[in-house]
Amino acid sequence: MKKLLWLWLALLVFLLASSAFIYSRAQAGPQTPLSGKAPIELLKAASGAKEPAESGKLRAPDFSLKNLNGRQVSLADYKGKIVVLNFWTTWCTICKKEMPELDQASSILQKRDDVVLLAVNTGEDPETVKQYMKDNAYTLPVLLDPDSTLFKAFGLRAYPTTIVILRDGTVYGGVEGAITAESLLELDKL
Repeated sequence: MKKLLWLWLALLVFLLASSAFIYSRAQAGPQTPLSGKAPIELLKAASGAKEPAESGKLRAPDFSLKNLNGRQVSLADYKGKIVVLNFWTTWCTICKKEMPELDQASSILQKRDDVVLLAVNTGEDPETVKQYMKDNAYTLPVLLDPDSTLFKAFGLRAYPTTIVILRDGTVYGGVEGAITAESLLELDKL
């Protein structure tokens, strides 16, 4: 009798733990390599938007930043393309580990015409960024956000953070933390 009671108790604990796990996973919703509610919610809060913070429903803030050659680049320059913005700094350890993945993905994406990857350096001197790119032989396009204006416009809070903007200028989603070249190369399926 005592064994049977312990068996039922163990089964009940297992069922409760399983239910809690399944419930927490269901609340999180489906995730793709570059989707997530955090960046969309942050953008919604930063923009004061009243609309639902759903993928493809929140317009990305327009921007105009200089690239490493001093040329102004804006979101409008990429109308009709998927735009990936990766916010990073040269002092960020995770950013340094992620940069080879970004550079690899950028090399492949530059051969296609539907997705553009832009590394947005935040809060640093242009010469520091140029030297970093040169020292590491990275070739991906870099935009300079020296006053963190765009970083703040998206309401971001961590480095690196990657934001994906759909062809119509709305935010698909993003991820805080490192990403892989593989996940970036999947974006043409959006």
